[in-house]
Order: sequence, then structure tokens, then C-alpha cells
Amino acid sequence: MNNDEIEVLLRRLSPRAREVYDQIETLVERPSREGTSPEEVGEQAAALLDRLTLSDRTDLMKILEAQMTDVEHQGEKARRREEQMRQAAALMQRAQDLDRKEGKPVNNAMTLREAVERLRTAGKLSEEEERFFERVKDTVVEIPATEKIEHEEISLHGDKTPEGHFYAHFGEHDELIDRLETYYEYALLTAAAAGVYSKTGSLDTVASTLGGAGFQAPLGYEAEDENDYAFGKEALPFWIEENCNRILGLIDSPPAKAIARGETLE
Repeated sequence: MNNDEIEVLLRRLSPRAREVYDQIETLVERPSREGTSPEEVGEQAAALLDRLTLSDRTDLMKILEAQMTDVEHQGEKARRREEQMRQAAALMQRAQDLDRKEGKPVNNAMTLREAVERLRTAGKLSEEEERFFERVKDTVVEIPATEKIEHEEISLHGDKTPEGHFYAHFGEHDELIDRLETYYEYALLTAAAAGVYSKTGSLDTVASTLGGAGFQAPLGYEAEDENDYAFGKEALPFWIEENCNRILGLIDSPPAKAIARGETLE
């Protein structure tokens, strides 16, 4: 079912079914904002659906299932794209590291194609990496690391809900901004922890060092410590322990290297 077909079904909903649809949409946003479990959200959504007539419930279920299928499809595409970009970035980083090691000028605007050619010439490109490049050379967008910034702000849009209430949003960037607002603390803390671990090899040192630098556990995180609850700085060691796998997965990232070795973008 495409978006136009979904819109047709949405317009066919009764006022009560449309109200339930809006309530379910609000529920779905809660796990990332309030720590609500998906199971609890599912139970509450099911309770709302049970209050509808059979006809309304059937139409609404078609809409929700179609939207979920589309979300899963888009998510899978995004995951494949992210993995391709991660592998491409790793090849570019290796090529730049090779130039740096050999005392050659480092091209900070290197593209994937240039990186592959550099590694191939040096005999450091594996067959698997060759196959990867052949798969993505026409799909991976090769954006220079130093592109000109035009300093143009994204547009703020105004719209109305079906009930006539005005709301502001950022158009196509709205979802991204929402994730940034929700996860920026997590991203910053994880990268900082990876950098300290890369330098010291100790999660205990990570916790004490970040705490000394003023870092705290992300807002809303709490940990139970001997029948008491820890928040903020006191909860930081627990957060680091719970997220150690993600932290270790970032130790070779540019932000982690910036902290561990002082390697920053020029």
C-alpha cells in the first residue's frame, strides 16, 4: 500500500477512529522520549483499538500495518546505507593513514574512489574490499570531507492538525532533529567514553575520567545502587557498564581518536 492509498483510508476514518489513530501515534513516540517499553505501548494501543467498531478497527489496522511495513522497509534501506557508508569511510581513513605514515600530504577531501585506488596501488586492498567497491561505486555518494558550508538555515514550516490546531515543524528534517534532541547526549557520551578507553584500556578509568570532566549519565537514565537510585554523575559508571559493547565498537571512530590521540580535523 502506497502513501496515497494510506491517505485515502485516513480520510475515510470516523472522527473517533481518527482520534484513536492520533493517540496511537503519540504512544509510539513515547519509548524514545520517556523510556516506555514497546510491550507497554503495544498493550495501550490494543486497548484503544478495542474501543472501536469492527469497521473502524479494520480500516485502522490496515493503515497501521501498512505504515509499519513501510517503516521496516525504510529502516532496512537505511541500515544497508549506513553500513556501506561505514565501510567506505573506513577505506578512506586507511588510505589517509597510509599517506600519513609514509610522510605524504594527506588529502582530507579524499573520495572513496581515490581511497580505493591508493590502497590498490599500495597492495593493501583485499578481494573482499574490491567486491565491495564494485557493488557500491555507483551508489555511494562520495562527499568530500571538507565541503563548503553555505550557512543556510533549514526552513521552519507551519501546518494544522485535522482538528485545526496549528503546529510548527522542520519539514523533511523534522525526524532527524527529533532524534538529535533525543540522542545527542548519548552520542557525545559514547564517543567520549570510546576515546578514553582507547587511551587507557580501562572502563573504571573511563567512568572516573568522564565524571571528573563533568560528564553525566544521559537525562532520564537511572540506576539502582544498593536499594537506592543513582542519577547524573553517580549513575555514570552503571551507564558505561551497560553500554560497554557500543563504546568498544567506537574506539576507532574519528571522535574517539580525537580524544585518545589528539587527532582532530584541520
